[in-house]
Amino acid sequence: MLFKGFDSKHPIGEMLQSTLQEKFPDILAGDGIKWNFTKFLVDRQGNVTGRYEPTTAPLAMKSDIEKLLK
Repeated sequence: MLFKGFDSKHPIGEMLQSTLQEKFPDILAGDGIKWNFTKFLVDRQGNVTGRYEPTTAPLAMKSDIEKLLK
């Protein structure tokens, strides 16, 4: 899944972005996992259907989760 960036409106979004840019710019490039709290939504067959960065609140994933439960 693609890295869409950190939510700059989240309290730690800008901190994550600037820390990685300053100390680990190679990690920030590409679609790799940027931080250990990245969340993935997986369907019943084990397919990844969504990627959510640490700045994504769990409630923001609610509608995506509900769709998979139907």
